[in-house]
Amino acid sequence: MVIPVRAGVLAGGQELARREAVCHLIRVAVVGCPSCASDAGELSRLLSLTRGRGCQALLIPPTPSSAPVRAAAGRGRFRFLEYVDYPLGSRLNVFLTPQTFLTDSLGRVVWLRQGAVSPGSLKSAERSLARLPACPLQRGR
Repeated sequence: MVIPVRAGVLAGGQELARREAVCHLIRVAVVGCPSCASDAGELSRLLSLTRGRGCQALLIPPTPSSAPVRAAAGRGRFRFLEYVDYPLGSRLNVFLTPQTFLTDSLGRVVWLRQGAVSPGSLKSAERSLARLPACPLQRGR
Protein backbone atom coordinates (compact mmCIF):
# COMPACT_ATOMS: atom_id res chain seq x y z
CA MET A 1 0.00 0.00 0.00
CA VAL A 2 1.20 3.51 -0.79
CA ILE A 3 0.00 6.49 1.22
CA PRO A 4 0.45 9.92 -0.45
CA VAL A 5 1.76 11.64 2.67
CA ARG A 6 2.19 15.04 1.07
CA ALA A 7 -1.52 15.58 0.59
CA GLY A 8 -3.36 17.56 3.22
CA VAL A 9 -4.11 20.82 4.99
CA LEU A 10 -2.55 21.65 8.35
CA ALA A 11 -4.43 23.35 11.16
CA GLY A 12 -4.59 27.03 10.27
CA GLY A 13 -5.26 26.33 6.60
CA GLN A 14 -1.74 26.03 5.21
CA GLU A 15 -0.98 23.09 2.94
CA LEU A 16 1.38 20.42 4.14
CA ALA A 17 4.76 21.50 2.78
CA ARG A 18 6.74 19.08 0.66
CA ARG A 19 9.66 17.99 2.70
CA GLU A 20 12.45 15.54 2.13
CA ALA A 21 12.17 12.91 4.83
CA VAL A 22 13.36 9.34 5.06
CA CYS A 23 9.97 8.33 6.40
CA HIS A 24 6.64 9.49 7.73
CA LEU A 25 4.96 8.38 10.93
CA ILE A 26 1.19 8.73 10.50
CA ARG A 27 -1.18 8.33 13.42
CA VAL A 28 -4.97 8.19 13.08
CA ALA A 29 -6.40 8.85 16.54
CA VAL A 30 -9.13 10.60 18.47
CA VAL A 31 -9.06 12.12 21.95
CA GLY A 32 -11.10 10.10 24.42
CA CYS A 33 -10.42 6.76 22.76
CA PRO A 34 -9.08 4.43 25.50
CA SER A 35 -6.93 2.47 23.05
CA CYS A 36 -5.50 5.72 21.66
CA ALA A 37 -4.32 6.72 25.14
CA SER A 38 -3.16 3.29 26.28
CA ASP A 39 0.01 3.25 24.17
CA ALA A 40 1.37 6.68 25.14
CA GLY A 41 4.74 5.30 26.28
CA GLU A 42 5.29 3.17 23.18
CA LEU A 43 4.11 5.95 20.88
CA SER A 44 6.43 8.45 22.56
CA ARG A 45 9.35 6.06 22.06
CA LEU A 46 8.38 5.54 18.41
CA LEU A 47 8.18 9.31 17.92
CA SER A 48 11.67 9.73 19.38
CA LEU A 49 13.08 7.00 17.15
CA THR A 50 11.50 8.34 13.98
CA ARG A 51 12.39 11.97 14.73
CA GLY A 52 15.97 10.87 15.34
CA ARG A 53 16.01 9.46 11.82
CA GLY A 54 14.65 12.65 10.26
CA CYS A 55 11.09 11.45 9.80
CA GLN A 56 8.01 13.63 9.71
CA ALA A 57 5.17 12.78 12.14
CA LEU A 58 1.55 13.47 11.19
CA LEU A 59 -1.60 13.15 13.28
CA ILE A 60 -4.90 12.70 11.46
CA PRO A 61 -8.20 12.73 13.36
CA PRO A 62 -11.27 10.91 12.00
CA THR A 63 -13.16 14.22 11.81
CA PRO A 64 -11.91 17.72 10.98
CA SER A 65 -11.74 20.59 13.46
CA SER A 66 -10.94 18.39 16.44
CA ALA A 67 -9.46 20.99 18.79
CA PRO A 68 -8.53 18.47 21.51
CA VAL A 69 -6.68 16.35 18.95
CA ARG A 70 -4.90 19.45 17.66
CA ALA A 71 -3.74 20.27 21.21
CA ALA A 72 -2.55 16.68 21.71
CA ALA A 73 -0.66 16.86 18.42
CA GLY A 74 1.34 19.84 19.63
CA ARG A 75 2.26 18.13 22.89
CA GLY A 76 3.26 14.96 21.09
CA ARG A 77 5.40 16.53 18.36
CA PHE A 78 3.00 15.55 15.60
CA ARG A 79 1.93 17.89 12.82
CA PHE A 80 -1.86 18.01 12.84
CA LEU A 81 -3.58 17.42 9.49
CA GLU A 82 -7.02 18.93 9.74
CA TYR A 83 -8.11 17.90 6.25
CA VAL A 84 -6.74 15.34 3.83
CA ASP A 85 -7.39 15.01 0.13
CA TYR A 86 -9.03 12.01 -1.50
CA PRO A 87 -5.86 10.03 -2.35
CA LEU A 88 -4.77 10.07 1.28
CA GLY A 89 -8.21 9.80 2.88
CA SER A 90 -9.26 6.88 0.70
CA ARG A 91 -6.34 4.80 1.97
CA LEU A 92 -7.08 5.29 5.66
CA ASN A 93 -9.82 3.59 7.66
CA VAL A 94 -10.73 6.53 9.89
CA PHE A 95 -13.27 4.42 11.76
CA LEU A 96 -10.48 2.32 13.24
CA THR A 97 -8.53 4.21 15.88
CA PRO A 98 -5.76 4.18 16.66
CA GLN A 99 -3.85 3.28 13.53
CA THR A 100 -0.15 3.98 13.18
CA PHE A 101 1.72 3.80 9.87
CA LEU A 102 5.40 4.08 9.08
CA THR A 103 6.11 4.84 5.43
CA ASP A 104 9.30 5.26 3.46
CA SER A 105 10.09 8.51 1.64
CA LEU A 106 7.83 7.50 -1.27
CA GLY A 107 4.84 6.77 0.96
CA ARG A 108 5.13 2.98 0.80
CA VAL A 109 3.90 1.45 4.05
CA VAL A 110 6.77 -0.41 5.73
CA TRP A 111 5.01 -0.95 9.07
CA LEU A 112 1.39 -0.73 10.19
CA ARG A 113 -0.28 -1.18 13.55
CA GLN A 114 -4.06 -1.22 13.80
CA GLY A 115 -4.84 -0.73 17.47
CA ALA A 116 -2.58 0.39 20.28
CA VAL A 117 1.19 0.17 19.75
CA SER A 118 2.38 -2.68 21.97
CA PRO A 119 5.95 -3.40 23.12
CA GLY A 120 6.13 -6.19 20.52
CA SER A 121 4.82 -4.05 17.68
CA LEU A 122 7.23 -1.28 18.72
CA LYS A 123 10.14 -3.70 18.23
CA SER A 124 8.76 -4.56 14.79
CA ALA A 125 8.55 -0.84 13.96
CA GLU A 126 12.16 -0.37 15.11
CA ARG A 127 13.30 -3.15 12.75
CA SER A 128 11.37 -1.58 9.86
CA LEU A 129 12.85 1.83 10.65
CA ALA A 130 16.37 0.39 10.74
CA ARG A 131 15.94 -0.96 7.20
CA LEU A 132 15.20 2.51 5.79
CA PRO A 133 18.05 4.54 4.28
CA ALA A 134 19.46 7.48 6.23
CA CYS A 135 17.86 10.87 5.68
CA PRO A 136 20.00 12.92 3.27
CA LEU A 137 20.17 15.70 5.87
CA GLN A 138 21.65 13.29 8.40
CA ARG A 139 24.33 11.72 6.22
CA GLY A 140 27.77 12.66 7.41
CA ARG A 141 26.75 12.95 11.04
